[in-house]
Formats: sequence, structure tokens, C-alpha cells
Amino acid sequence: LLPLTFRVRNTPNFKGHPTKGLLQPGESTPLKVSFAPRTLGNHRERIAVESVNPTSGVVLATHHLTLVGRANGIAAKPSLVGGPGALPEDFSKGDRFVDQDAERNVVGTTGVPQAGGTKAGRSAGSTTQRTTDLSALDVTVKREKYQYYKHFLKQERQRRTARHKPATKVDDPLSMGMRQASGLKEPLIPLPVADEPLWLDERYTGTNATYVRPKNRKPLPEEQARALSMLYKDKPERQTQLKECSRALPLSDFGKLAVGPRRLDFGTITAMSREERYLVVTNDLNAHVQVTLLTQDIPNLSESQRQNQIIPPRTTTAFPITLHCTAAQSFKQQVSYLINNVHLFEFDVVAEVVPVSLNVSKDNLLF
Repeated sequence: LLPLTFRVRNTPNFKGHPTKGLLQPGESTPLKVSFAPRTLGNHRERIAVESVNPTSGVVLATHHLTLVGRANGIAAKPSLVGGPGALPEDFSKGDRFVDQDAERNVVGTTGVPQAGGTKAGRSAGSTTQRTTDLSALDVTVKREKYQYYKHFLKQERQRRTARHKPATKVDDPLSMGMRQASGLKEPLIPLPVADEPLWLDERYTGTNATYVRPKNRKPLPEEQARALSMLYKDKPERQTQLKECSRALPLSDFGKLAVGPRRLDFGTITAMSREERYLVVTNDLNAHVQVTLLTQDIPNLSESQRQNQIIPPRTTTAFPITLHCTAAQSFKQQVSYLINNVHLFEFDVVAEVVPVSLNVSKDNLLF
């Protein structure tokens, strides 16, 4: 058990005393709350009692105390105490306490409480009684005053609004009675039309989808891929092609370039053999692009042909990749390719290279 420091967060109308203190283990202290309203009417506020760590000052817990009270009127100012015969006790203000039942009677009453309390006519801590209730005439007068002030405030607000409203000349041939720039359209940036082809997967759609992701695209037959690899030139032939093949592509254009497969798998091949697979590139842009394979510095892929091609718009081409391994190994290599000699991308080439084996069905032949 450790000592605990507490402090009270007072509100404008309710004050707690003491505002702070130190409690030893098992000790308790009373908290006196006084009500001193500054305005008439009902008051409902909450004061916070915080438990603070005495060493670090960190708030450990907070407890809220809801307090309610009502100020019904202003009592006469009490006479001042003075003279040579006055004692120190005459200058101290006495506290008037009230229990919970008496406090409920104070809250919400419409009568004027009797003078008394810590401040004359303004204490909710004293026992009050209903002296008079509002009569029907008083209620009617009060309602009429409320409606009068409501109508008065509405008229004043309309008058202030009309005073600050800019006046327009109806006979002005330029404005024609309209405010300046009131007939113009808001300068909104138009959004591009979403007419790009969708990425579909025929395994899930059940239809013959034309556009599929490269990883889901079926490999082209070898004859078709070989024919595509010989269709297009390796250098630009016109000035427009040279300009299109040297520009940097924006991010929105990369979705229209499909390069696949991302993992070119040769499967199981034998050592000292030459196997050929094809990398398919589809250009769905409205401009030429230049694709360059960087395989000349890779020993096992240096025999690949057609390393540079100019792909026209809305066409598909293939790049032959030739793999030649002299020893058995698990081959895996990342191959880079350039688009317009600006953007660099990579794809994987994998293969399982096994040694050449010769098996004879029989060791001896008897004639």
C-alpha cells in the first residue's frame, strides 16, 4: 500500500475543497462542494477528481462527480459587518449544508428561494422551499415576451443579411441582373474514359477471353511463335517510329503491355543440348515500342537470336530464348529486358539439366 495524491478540477459554478491533498493507506477525507452560480437558471456540471502518482505526477485514475443546482433569483445584499465590537468569527461566512432530498427540491423549481447560503440568494447548498408558483397570467406574459424577442431577433438578422448582400443593377447590359461569374460552369477536370480491355481469365469466366494476364496466358504453339519472331524489324525505319521508341512510358501504359510468361520453364533437358522457348510480348498501345533482351552477357543464353524488336501497335511478337548448358545442374537465371531503352524489367528462366545416359537392354547377344 502506497500513499496517493488527489486533486480536484473545479468548474465555474461548483467549487470543491480541498482542491488537492495526500491520502495515506486506509485514510479518507471529506470533500466539500459549494455552489456559487453567476447566472440564473439550471446548472448541471461535472467536476473531476484525479488520482495522481506523487512522484511522477501521472494521472492514474479519474472519477467524475455530477452536480446540479438552480439559481431562481437574486437576494438582497447583506449588510456589512464592522465596528470595534466585531470579532473575527463575525467576518467568516458560515456554510449551509443540504442533504440529497433537499437538493432535489431545489433543482427544477420555479419559485424564488429564500435568501441564505454561502452567497445571498445563490446557494444550492441551503435548504430552500417553494414560496410562490407562477400563475396563469405570469405564464402568459412570459410566453408573449418570448415570442416578441424571438420575432425581434429574426428581424434584426434579416436586416443585417440584407445590408451585407451586394446589390445588382437589373438594367446593366453586362450583368443582366446576375452576380459576377454566376453563370459559368465549375472548372472540373474531366476523367478519362475507361475503355481499356479487361483482364479476364478463361478458367473462371468460362469463355474464350482474348485478354488474360501473362501468368495465366497459354503458351503459343512453337510454329506460331517461330513465325511471330521473324515478322518485325529490329530497328526503327521511320522518324515517327524512332520518336515513339525513345519516349518514356507513363504508368498507365504499362497495363497495356503484356510480357509472358514471367517464369520461362524449360523443364528437364539433357546436358550439351540446345533447347528453345519463346517469350511472348503483346503491345496493346497505339504506338510502337522497342523491346530489347539482355542475354548477350549470360553464358548459357548467349546463343539467343532476335534480341531486339520493334513491335507495332496492337500486335504480338515472340522472342526465341536458346538455352545451352554443358553440365548437369538446376539452372535458374533472371533475364532483364528493356522497353524503349528506358524501363528495365526481369523474368526468370529455369530448367533442370540432367546428364546424358545410355542404357543397353542386353549385355550379350547369342546368335
